[in-house]
Amino acid sequence: MGRAILLLLVVLSSCASRKELPQVVPLGKTPLVSENAAVVYDQYFLRFPTAGVFQAHEGLDDKFTKEGSSVLCLPAALAFALLQERDMNPKAKGLVLKGTSADGATADANVLIRDLVECTKTDLEKGTKTYNAIACLNRIFAASELTADIHFVARWEPESATKLDRNVKHVNRLATPADIQRFLRAGYNVIAAVDFYQFQKGTGWTIGKGHVINIGGFSRQNSWPPELLNLYVHDPFFSFDQTDYPVFDSVLMSKSRVETNLASFTTAYFLEGYPFPGLASRVFLSELLIFKTR
Repeated sequence: MGRAILLLLVVLSSCASRKELPQVVPLGKTPLVSENAAVVYDQYFLRFPTAGVFQAHEGLDDKFTKEGSSVLCLPAALAFALLQERDMNPKAKGLVLKGTSADGATADANVLIRDLVECTKTDLEKGTKTYNAIACLNRIFAASELTADIHFVARWEPESATKLDRNVKHVNRLATPADIQRFLRAGYNVIAAVDFYQFQKGTGWTIGKGHVINIGGFSRQNSWPPELLNLYVHDPFFSFDQTDYPVFDSVLMSKSRVETNLASFTTAYFLEGYPFPGLASRVFLSELLIFKTR
């Protein structure tokens, strides 16, 4: 498979680069907790910091496509996950990430994203290959004299799977809601690749672009079927006001009854709720990239 993950986000930008503009992310804050969700649901888990990372920040405009859009969803999601890991996992305090202030109180996410664009060999027009992102993760941890415990859940063809680093625990099958719950509870960072599909009567689903999000939590009622799960996601497609707007969105994962024409690497689990579309257009789960400091 080895697909490039891509989402076109149209952004108006000036001709001159504004790469000197920082995207400041506060660190060391109390993790987010939804008190209402903890009361309402039988099962509830949330592991997110208090600040988001935006893939199309104006300070990254020199990394946009020729049309002025951003395909930096995977580097941005990786930046978010790495900052979260360093901030929330005691074993990761020695993780060296570019853009982090000397006192560890803040990070310039744009500096880190720029570094990750190079590290992951991101094509500014086409996006990022997952195996390049995994290799980048290993290099970052090795440079910090740490070891990453990396899992990858996705159905890949054998020739594509050979491109993965040897230390990656690759589960070569379609991902499930149970995978998400298990790894989150075990303290892992979960990055999900999703595919956008359009439905046409008579022909079924037709695949379009791809995107990457962070999954930081879930909730569900015990009476729900196993395929139904409420997810708390961070979407680098959107800019978050750090004071007035939560860093995550709540979306519902459920299983499609119509699976005609879904690609072999796409699961039947789709996401509903803002910011994802519904009805004739749906977003299906494709891959799970999971890691934490060993």
